[in-house]
Amino acid sequence: MVRSSSSFSQPVLAWVACSALGCGAMPAAANPAPRADMLEDIVITASRGKQRVFDSAATLSVITEQELDRAVVPSLAEMLRDVPGVQISDSGQPGMSRIRIRGEESRRTAILINSQEVTDHHEIGTPLSVHPAMVERIEVVRGSGAVLYGSRALSGVVNFLTRKGGTEPLQATVSGGYDSATEGYNGFTSLFGNVQGFEYRLAWAKSDYDDRSTPEGSMDNTSYDNESQYLFAGKSFGDHRLEYTYEDYQSSSHTYVEEEVKSTFPLTDFYIEVPKRDRDKHGLFYNWAIDNSWLQSLEANAYHQQSDRHFYTQVETVWYLRDTNSKSDLTTDGALLQLNFQPLGNHQLLAGIQYLDDETDQTRHVDTFSWTPTTPSGIEVIQDKASIETWAGYVLDQWQINDQLTMTAGLRQYFVDGDLKYTDRPGLSQRNLDDDNELIGTAGLVWDYSDDI
Repeated sequence: MVRSSSSFSQPVLAWVACSALGCGAMPAAANPAPRADMLEDIVITASRGKQRVFDSAATLSVITEQELDRAVVPSLAEMLRDVPGVQISDSGQPGMSRIRIRGEESRRTAILINSQEVTDHHEIGTPLSVHPAMVERIEVVRGSGAVLYGSRALSGVVNFLTRKGGTEPLQATVSGGYDSATEGYNGFTSLFGNVQGFEYRLAWAKSDYDDRSTPEGSMDNTSYDNESQYLFAGKSFGDHRLEYTYEDYQSSSHTYVEEEVKSTFPLTDFYIEVPKRDRDKHGLFYNWAIDNSWLQSLEANAYHQQSDRHFYTQVETVWYLRDTNSKSDLTTDGALLQLNFQPLGNHQLLAGIQYLDDETDQTRHVDTFSWTPTTPSGIEVIQDKASIETWAGYVLDQWQINDQLTMTAGLRQYFVDGDLKYTDRPGLSQRNLDDDNELIGTAGLVWDYSDDI
C-alpha cells in the first residue's frame, strides 16, 4: 500500500523561499489525492533491488518527494505517524523519536539511511537522526526483513533516501518554519546541481525548540535542538556509478518525566537529560550495470560511522541523591557486496555478503551523596569497551511462475562474534563473549488476480 501525505495539526507557520537559481516546492496544507499509478512506483527496500510495488510480496508504504515537500512537519516522525502499522514513540525525549512497527519494540525495527543501517545498540531502539529536509523519499516495509537486513529487521525496515544532485549547474533551496507551541524554529538551506554529469549537493539545517506550551501551562523539560550538515557527490562513468555521502547530525534534548513518576516511593525527584547525541558518517556507493545475459548488476557500498552520546540522570530518593554521567562512543564500520543475476528466464536472483563491526567505549561517573547508612556516599567510575563483529551471506530468488503468480524465497546465514575488550566492573574480565550463528529463511507468493485491479 502506498500512502498519501496527511494533514497535521501542529501550530506551525512556514515559509519557503527559492532563489532564482532553483526552486523548492511550496508546502501545501491539503492532502494530495491518491495517485492512480501508485502501484507502479519503483522501490528498492523490499528486495534490495528495483521492483514495482505491485510486484512485491512485502507490505509496503512509500512517502514520495512530492509528499515530503508539501508537508510542514518539524520531524520525520510526524511524516510516519499515519503510516499503517507504524507507531511513533519518544520515551519522553522530544526530538528523538523512535519507530515501532506492528506493536514490536523499536529495537526490532531496522533504520536505514540510503540502505545502510544506522546502529545504536540502545535498549529502546534507534532514534531518527536525520533532518526532514535532507530526505527525498521514505520506504517502509512492514513485516520481517531479517533475510536481507539482519536480526534488527524482525518487525520491519524503514529506509530514508536522502536528496541527490540537481538538473542545472547551480540550484538552491532555502526554507524555514516557526512553531508557536514551542516558540521554536527550523531552517534549511541547500546548494545543489549537475555540472557535466557530476552531481552534487551541500545542505545545512538547524532546529531549536523550547518547552512546549499547553492549555495547562508549560511542559518542563520538553525542549530540544539539532543541527545537521549533508554532502553528496556522484558521477556515472559509462556503466559504472560512484557516489559519496557525508552526514553530520548533532542533537541534544531534555527528557519529560511525569510528576507522579518523580514522586513514586522511594523517589522524591527524577531528572534526565541528553546533552549530546551526535552522529557522523561517511558513505561510499558503487554500482556496475553489467546487464548481460545472466549477470545484471554488481553493487557495493561501505561506510564509517561515529556516534557520540552523553546521558545525564539525577535521582533523589528518601535515602540518597545520585548523579550519573554516562558518555559513550560507538564506532561502526560496514560493507556490502551484492550481485543481481538472471540465471534462468523466469528467475531474478540476488546474492550478497554483508559485514558489520560495532565497537563501543563507555565511561560512567556515578556520584552518590547519602544521608542514611544503607547507601554509602562516594564517586564510582565504570569503564567498558566491547565489540560485536557480524558476517552474513544471503540469497533471494524471485520466480515468475506464470503471468499471475510470483514466488519469492530467500536464505540468510549469519555469524556473530562478541568481545569484551575491557571492563573494571567487579566480577567481569576481558574475554570473548559467546559466538552465534544461525540460518534463517523466508518465502512469499504474489498473485496478480487481474491487471485491471
